[in-house]
Amino acid sequence: MNSRPILFDGQDCTVIWHFDITERKHAEEALRTSEQLFRSVLDNTPVAVGLKDLGGRFALINRTFEEFFQINMADVVGKTTTDVLPPEIAASQQEADAKVIASSEALVEEHAANLPGRQTDFVRVTKFPVFDRQGKMTGIGTFVADISAEKAAEEQLMQSQKLEAVGQLTGGVAHDFNNILAAIIGNLDMISDSALDAGPARESVEIALTAALRGAELTHHLLAFSRKQTLDAKITHINEILPRFSRLASRTIGEDITIEMNLAADLWPVMVDTGQLENALLNLAINARDAMPGGGELTIETANQVLEEADTELFEDLAPGDYVMIAVSDNGTGMSAKVRERVLEPFYTTKDVGMGSGLGLSMVFGFAKQSGGHLSLYSEEGHGTTVKIYLPKANSTDEANAETAVPQPAALRGTESILVVEDNPDVLDFIVKALERLGYSVLQAEDGPEALEVMAASGDIDMLLTDVVLPRGMSGRDVANAFSKQYPASSVLFSSGYTRDALSRRGQLDQDVALINKPYQVGALAKRVREALDQKTALH
Repeated sequence: MNSRPILFDGQDCTVIWHFDITERKHAEEALRTSEQLFRSVLDNTPVAVGLKDLGGRFALINRTFEEFFQINMADVVGKTTTDVLPPEIAASQQEADAKVIASSEALVEEHAANLPGRQTDFVRVTKFPVFDRQGKMTGIGTFVADISAEKAAEEQLMQSQKLEAVGQLTGGVAHDFNNILAAIIGNLDMISDSALDAGPARESVEIALTAALRGAELTHHLLAFSRKQTLDAKITHINEILPRFSRLASRTIGEDITIEMNLAADLWPVMVDTGQLENALLNLAINARDAMPGGGELTIETANQVLEEADTELFEDLAPGDYVMIAVSDNGTGMSAKVRERVLEPFYTTKDVGMGSGLGLSMVFGFAKQSGGHLSLYSEEGHGTTVKIYLPKANSTDEANAETAVPQPAALRGTESILVVEDNPDVLDFIVKALERLGYSVLQAEDGPEALEVMAASGDIDMLLTDVVLPRGMSGRDVANAFSKQYPASSVLFSSGYTRDALSRRGQLDQDVALINKPYQVGALAKRVREALDQKTALH
């Protein structure tokens, strides 16, 4: 309403106008509501948002932008990037703004962040042109997102994929070496056991055998890294084996390093290969010794740990659940960030040439993964290193099915007949000679079809010893099926350079069959053959 005095026909009068402003009030209220909604959305987005005019002056920023760069909106609006941001950041932002204005297209860049007061390693900056209703560019919008966690996950995935690829390669290489070493070690072992007089010849053979066994140990480490080694897992109470291990480690690492044991009470049992666990711990102890050249302290701790889903996100393929943690810590030189990035890779070593194979930590990592657990490493340069092995708690089924020790046979010789099927001539020759020296009657074949011919032409055969991977269309499993059908009361022992797990995954071997892994010495062959024969006899 509005009023105004006027003179009408000589008289003073007042004219009153009435205007309906309901629509305007509704429009103003709708605008305020829209602005509040826009501001609420803008301030609650986790991405820092800024809007500038074409002159580079800020028109608005959201709350995340204020927190990200630790500035207030009141101190920003109307000012340029140079006025409110550190010089190095402002320069890159102005350059990006110029590209957007010149191209009228969005621009996405990722940068290593250096923001004071913020734990941010990487940011993704998205810039885009802002247009009015007529399509004219009026400003530049900016989104800044913290992608540190994303980058860390990408790096972890790349590292995991790299280790997996190297693991597949090393597993295949180890198998081929095992076949070669089987013939070398076996024949050297037989020569060493023969009537060679003490002297240069015998000494040379023993040196060669030691070197070949060292080669077998390296292939075993490769298989451990690739998670394809043979594991003999049994219910194990880790606290019970650590005192014995401590005495072994003390003799290995020297008297200038003290070993402290902090063992948790009521530690859960685990299903693990005890020998491989001790080997892994010994590798960690030796690494710790090398990091403490002037002596120091090695600490071994155990604890029960329940890992929730949030805890296992840091580990690839580790399920939430109950775990036993074994930590090995030293107060040595520690590792730089560069070394930590590569320390689990096989053959990577910081030691001088000839002082280490670079397979120690990678073997421990592979063992932990193959055992259903994981490994974590914490190290700071100058502040020592802690390696933690997580092993899953044994469940009730594991405990119920815990195997009892197989009794040692009284004698490792025999007179039974054995059919040996092996496609590598050198390995076949070694096995046949070794078994004949042990008193057995030996038949031989180089592949499945030839083995069938031998079986058809022979009488009773007490045992089949066959390689798993064979040529000419028949696998060792096929040969074993045919053999067991013809000789149901006889024994079967498989032999392979591949491990049980690798063969089982390929469907080439059942989990419960007898297997001896190449390479092996005569003693190991004699033991496994005698066990297989005696167990079959006991069943019948």
